[in-house]
This record gives sequence, structure tokens and C-alpha cells, in this order.
Amino acid sequence: MTAINKDVSVYRLFNRWARRQGPVCRFWRWAKKYGIPGDVITLNGAEQNCLPAHIALDDYGIERLTSAFFQLSGIEHVDSISLKRNRLKKIPEEISKCTALKALSLRGNAIKLLPESLGCLENIEFLDLADNRLIGLPHDLVHLGQLKAISLEGNPNLRITEVQKAWLKTLDGDQVTIDTDLLERKPRARPETDEEYYSRQY
Repeated sequence: MTAINKDVSVYRLFNRWARRQGPVCRFWRWAKKYGIPGDVITLNGAEQNCLPAHIALDDYGIERLTSAFFQLSGIEHVDSISLKRNRLKKIPEEISKCTALKALSLRGNAIKLLPESLGCLENIEFLDLADNRLIGLPHDLVHLGQLKAISLEGNPNLRITEVQKAWLKTLDGDQVTIDTDLLERKPRARPETDEEYYSRQY
């Protein structure tokens, strides 16, 4: 097992070691802070990975999340993941492996399309997709029977189907946060530019 503390030299040694271990470990190099959620993390596959129940990687500047993350041992027991205010443009289909996931926050990224497998997270209760670049939602999202709250505001390009509009209306109105015109939107004449997107973020 490898303990990670907040000593810079130790972190650099770990970073060097992780590069030699393969794609699963490369995810952890993205953590810009010296500590990673959880006091001790097993990365070599020799023992059960003790991933924390709550994974928070907010404001780390993560640009790409590979499928290797969702293949970590123990990922099926994680019940909340927060990746707020990074630079993600997409989420791998393998997110469906997070079968115990109850809360997912992707707020403040640059995601245009979500994986259809998001609709397989049957235990999800809280879904925060605000302030992205979404143009649509997965069709199977309407089958998330445990969903209690969803945030979709700050996605000016988002267009949803009539079925999805009807589904949103069945949820508790106090727990649904959307742009006021979302249910009335027609297709945009042109896509949002990068300048328009960044002006909304900063």
C-alpha cells in the first residue's frame, strides 16, 4: 500500500512511481494537490482498493477522464463523485460501473454530450449538470426512478425532447433547477462560441 501525504518530495516520488504502473494509476497524477481523498490508497492491484465513499476532485483542472478511473477496484461502492469546475469535455460510458452512485456533480465543465450509460445509474438521487455546454440529454435519463434533484441551468445550447420535458414536470419543482426558457426552446440558429461560453464562466 502507498500512503500519500502532503510532503512535496513524497508526492513527486509517488508521481514518478505512478507513471510506471500503467493507465489506472495515471488518473491520480491529475490531482494537483498533494493529498488524494482517502488516507491510504492501493494502486498496485495486490490488495482491495480502499476508495472513499465520497470522491471530490473539484477545481483540479482535469481535462480528460479516462475509462481507467471507472475500472478502479471498489468504484462500484462509491456513492458520490464531484468533479466541479474542471475542464472536462466528456464522461466515459464506463460510468455505468458506479452502480451505488447516489450523487454526481459535473457542474462548471465544458461537456456537450453525456454518455447514454448515465441512464443506467438506477440509484442516482442528485445530479448536477449546471454550467456546461450541453446540447442534449441521454434518452434513458427519464428512467432514473430514484432521482430527487437535478440542476441543468447555465446550458444555453441545451435542447430536450418532449418526453424529457414531461419527465422534468413530474419531478418536485423545488428540486429542479433549469433555465427559465428551457421548456420553450427551439433549435439554435448557431452553436455557442468559445467566447460566449467563457464569458458565462468568468
